[in-house]
Amino acid sequence: TDELDQQRLLHDTVLATLTMVGTGSITRDSAALPARAAADLAVIEDLRAHPHTARAAAHAPAPLDVALRTVVLTHRVGLPPLDIEFDVPPLDLPHEVVEALSQGIAEALTNVAQHADTPAARVTARRVGEGVTVEVHDSGRGFDPAAVPSHRRGLRESVHGRMSAVGGSAWAVSSPGAGALVVLRWEP
Repeated sequence: TDELDQQRLLHDTVLATLTMVGTGSITRDSAALPARAAADLAVIEDLRAHPHTARAAAHAPAPLDVALRTVVLTHRVGLPPLDIEFDVPPLDLPHEVVEALSQGIAEALTNVAQHADTPAARVTARRVGEGVTVEVHDSGRGFDPAAVPSHRRGLRESVHGRMSAVGGSAWAVSSPGAGALVVLRWEP
């Protein structure tokens, strides 16, 4: 579990930066490259210093709304800015669930900024029984979820994998030209 968590974190940070460099989205002369490299190095150093996820507080309550607001307000260095509509009520859930949801939503928003060709997205959450449903919606160019190559790990591991690890689920509804909806759901 720790190894998968580390792989997902590296995908969302270091590998994302390397992919942007490899595809030319960020060039050697880009002002964003040193900032992304410094942030990625901090992630690697933190993994080295704390190689195992702290599971002791995993079931302690944590505020989902605060975690998601932090994700929404985080600047995605090297990516176009997003105007994000935010509709998430105060909601406490187990820490490990809040972490999975917030990291999955962060990846979904990164995908919007990187691939959707739209300046806007919407993040919403609602209580469903004792659980929650969190959604990211954009009206960008859309994609065919079934056509995502198997070597692409963003939705597969950083969203679906994280939710599966905490007993939740995730799915994407989209088609070319129709925007995208990414849904994350957790119930105890």
